[in-house]
Amino acid sequence: MLADAVIEAADQLPHHPGPLEDAINHAKILIGAAVEAIEGYTSDKRKAALVDYTDMVAAAQIVLVSNQGALETLVEHIDCLVIDEFQDTNPLQFCLLWLLQKAGVPTFIVGDLKQAIMGFQGADPRLMERLLSDGKAKTDTLENNWRTQPSLMPFINAVGNALFGGDYASLTPRSDPGFQAPLEVLEQPKPPQGRVSKKAQTLRVAERIQSLLADPDQYIRDRTTQQKRRLLAGDIAVLCPTNGQMQSYADSLRAFGIKAKISETGWLQSRVIQIAWHALEYAENPEDKHAALYLACTELGGNELEPALGRLVDQKTIDDPVLERLRTVDVSSDFVTVDAILSQVIRALDLYGICSNWPDARKHRADLLRLEAEARAFVDAKPETLASGGFFGSGVKTFLAWLGDRVEQDREGNQRPDPEVADEYAVELVSWHRSKGREWPVVFVCGWDADVKPRLPEVSVEYEKFDDLDDVLSDARVSFKPAFVASETNDRLFSQMQDGVVLSAKRLIYVAMTRAR
Repeated sequence: MLADAVIEAADQLPHHPGPLEDAINHAKILIGAAVEAIEGYTSDKRKAALVDYTDMVAAAQIVLVSNQGALETLVEHIDCLVIDEFQDTNPLQFCLLWLLQKAGVPTFIVGDLKQAIMGFQGADPRLMERLLSDGKAKTDTLENNWRTQPSLMPFINAVGNALFGGDYASLTPRSDPGFQAPLEVLEQPKPPQGRVSKKAQTLRVAERIQSLLADPDQYIRDRTTQQKRRLLAGDIAVLCPTNGQMQSYADSLRAFGIKAKISETGWLQSRVIQIAWHALEYAENPEDKHAALYLACTELGGNELEPALGRLVDQKTIDDPVLERLRTVDVSSDFVTVDAILSQVIRALDLYGICSNWPDARKHRADLLRLEAEARAFVDAKPETLASGGFFGSGVKTFLAWLGDRVEQDREGNQRPDPEVADEYAVELVSWHRSKGREWPVVFVCGWDADVKPRLPEVSVEYEKFDDLDDVLSDARVSFKPAFVASETNDRLFSQMQDGVVLSAKRLIYVAMTRAR
């Protein structure tokens, strides 16, 4: 009887008002906290007389809406407004551009809805769709392709038609014929039992790239000279949906002796940066026990962690040659800047010499060069700019706090610098998203076995209606879709989101598939 009662109660979960009320309260707290943080951030910016990128657009839009004279003056100075990549415009940008167009500025926009993949940054391709449906707009559809060798275009057109149906316009190739086979499918044989491992897929690609580079009959048309020449590793790109997959392919390429060029994360956590970071902390404060313990137990020191920790507990101090070398660093003078202190630390520990003997030495050297550049940027920053971010002073502690915040706040702040800006002997690994706008003679598009499905929770911007372009922002609202315990409730939300997720995936696939020359 008790089990029956529990089952009956569980069956009511998808319809019980409690989870919904809890989700609503959760959303209110989240949005309320976000609004409070944004208001505080805005207030601090105004006090410091600073603006960020969003302010530049929003303030311009507010001025032009509220001041007819300012709008008229601006219109007098603009002969024509040209906007590229219009499919990646967000509603705030659109409202500013729409004001100028409505005021009589001739406007020319270029965009491709099939490549609208920047939704995670707030871009809304529906704005371009709405303009295309406007009978007042004069539209022209691109009919030619100047990138891809003619023998590959039938496949690209077939993919486009399959993905977008009647919304796809087939393109006529206009480039010169190439020398490569237009299409190759790498199909990994399935083992008698189980699935093909991810590692086997990456090794198969690396093996094929090695055979291409070793083949004396592999030629491409040089983009600069338009002349026929041998295929080089730098002519090849491996495109993957995720950063993790890129790293796996890079590891397999290196296992075959092929140089791999990849934007890697983890700069602040890299070995040489952590050593330099703790060395700065110790040089600035020799009583810093944590920094002393860290340095004494690295390859620069002469201690093992467990006995060193024991001595630190018993004797309250650690003796090590690496610490003695850092005591020569001069941090006492008020006029010694952080970049000068860092240079002293690097010389005292011979960090460039030490990391030159590590695997991937050039990467560690590039990491260290970036740290020196960051120190110079900190020294050059105006005190009021630092103060606006909550950083006061010009010493080592302020620099390290500033640097940690700088890396955390910037989406790409923790990317390790590329040791070589251009390397014709390295295969380049790029994510599908970052491949947009780029091209290579030979492209491996990997990661096709990823699932395409919605994920909860999800926050997005939606519109009550989307027919009045003069009032786009007023119709906008924040949509919060939480994850519920009841799978039935989640399924209803998934069904609402599925079409948008699939369309985004189609657009991303199209971008990746059209990078090859």
